[in-house]
Amino acid sequence: MDIHQINHFNRKQMARYKSKTGIFVDIQNIGKNNRLLAVKEEESIEKIRQGIWLKKGSLDLNQGNFTNYYDLYYDQCQPDIAPNIFSTNNPFYLFNQVRSNPEIIGSINGAFYFLTDFAERYPLDLQYDLCIRDYKIKGLPSEDQPIAFIEEGKINFLNSKAQGLIKIGNKMLSWVGSKSKKSDGRNFDAILYNSKCSNIIRFREEENNIQIGVLDSENITTLKGTEIIDLVINADKNNDLKIADIKKGGGTHFFNGLFILQIKFNQFDFKINDSVNPLTLDNLKLENVSSAITIGRSVHDKFYLDPERKYIRDARSLVAEDKLGNIHFIVFDGSKYIPGFKGPTTQEVSSIIKKNGFRYAYFLDGGGSSRLIARDAKKIRSFANEFAFRKFKYGKFLWDWERARLIASSISLKINSRKQS
Repeated sequence: MDIHQINHFNRKQMARYKSKTGIFVDIQNIGKNNRLLAVKEEESIEKIRQGIWLKKGSLDLNQGNFTNYYDLYYDQCQPDIAPNIFSTNNPFYLFNQVRSNPEIIGSINGAFYFLTDFAERYPLDLQYDLCIRDYKIKGLPSEDQPIAFIEEGKINFLNSKAQGLIKIGNKMLSWVGSKSKKSDGRNFDAILYNSKCSNIIRFREEENNIQIGVLDSENITTLKGTEIIDLVINADKNNDLKIADIKKGGGTHFFNGLFILQIKFNQFDFKINDSVNPLTLDNLKLENVSSAITIGRSVHDKFYLDPERKYIRDARSLVAEDKLGNIHFIVFDGSKYIPGFKGPTTQEVSSIIKKNGFRYAYFLDGGGSSRLIARDAKKIRSFANEFAFRKFKYGKFLWDWERARLIASSISLKINSRKQS
């Protein structure tokens, strides 16, 4: 889009929001905004279809803040509904995904993935931790993190440890993630690195106060040493994992492989093109998993008690299960650029989840990625992040809030055609 098209689109969006709320939004200067622009959502609950409901409303938070929430939940016993975990190396807009697939009833943004505004190089796959697509493994985790996975048509969640068994050629190895609590490597044959081991440095541009991220290109290789060897693992044209390179002495760039296994010198005799077959993650047998992604931590994790994280406000996406066994896709709305509507802290989310008696809840990718899409018999609706925008290189923002943030994975509810037939 050129500047004239962007300006025309923004004027339409500003007129739309003003007619709905009576509030004028200067989206081009949103980073400098100093007044409340959001309005509270009215409490409601509606049935989307048999076994699926949509609940929405607002919640007052600490320090004069509030959030709007959107909760799409479903009965796991409903036979014609199937959960789906989708991931891709080609980012997409959640709204477009639902619109293009009539089988999708509702969808929420998925996992954290490699996202930076400026980078000289990108990973081989944007799902830079655990990733399984159509029973094909695209990545293994380097860090102890919860995962979401589909097994026998059901969605499951596991606080997994980054360790397991992997078969290379005819040899069996135990592996542990380099960022795992057991990453010293003792009692394991290999240490696993991936692009999740890289770091993105975030700062704000002085001109418009918008946060951007750049890749830390200084600390982006495996450990170096004369007594170690790196096995670089990539996929062939059939998406089967193979050894693509063997590098003595370590020091391999994290982005050279889908993941890298570092072993001791002369520990095993491997060669390029040896087949690689991951067997387990923690105690989970991977051959039974049709799709999977790494997700965020439990909302009650002590990780969020750290002073650096405890008071941060932002939009939040999460998956949860209630006492009746219903699965919930929930978004708590907010924007770092809107006073009084900056979103909940992790501790406020934890309190809300406890108060409502959920069995568990895990964060998904939050902030600008947070979004919920619902389809009923008449239309497709997008919820949350109404102040999100798309950035352009020449310093303009497009207020296309329905498609503002590209994502690389989603968790959806689909019509189970096999049950219907």
